[in-house]
Amino acid sequence: MSQHFAVRKLQATQAIGDPAHDKSSKGSVDAPILDLVHAINAQADLATTSSCSGRVAVYHPDEDAWLLSVHGPITPEQLKSCGAFARGTPLLKAEPFLLHVLCRSLEAGQRLLAVALETGFRESGLVVGAAVAKGVMLGIRTTSCAMQVPLTHAMLADGAPPPCMR
Repeated sequence: MSQHFAVRKLQATQAIGDPAHDKSSKGSVDAPILDLVHAINAQADLATTSSCSGRVAVYHPDEDAWLLSVHGPITPEQLKSCGAFARGTPLLKAEPFLLHVLCRSLEAGQRLLAVALETGFRESGLVVGAAVAKGVMLGIRTTSCAMQVPLTHAMLADGAPPPCMR
């Protein structure tokens, strides 16, 4: 597994900052967690494979379409310009940080999992074996600060975003 890990780590770390190799829809690592990603990738036994610093998004479930997705506060102007209210009631979604880390060994994954759990990422876990091409993948996540609510015109009545978006 060591050779396989080395190849995958090289691929993952080369993709950081290179839109041609970054497979995310955004094409880059989110700025708020770039230092964390670099710190993890500096460890010999770990390599980040995907990440999100958390986002606020507007989603239209009837059309299965993302209307807006930002890694920070949403303004009323952004809501109006994305057409959020043009086709019915969209959903306002707040999604927390998540990180996937390829681990050289089960022991390396267990060490980082312990840190994740101790710091409040209680839905984190390891996937081992064929599901991750004979490797160990750690998902660091929590749903404790996730939110999904219908977004209405009334939420913007005073011209300011609702408190959950500030």
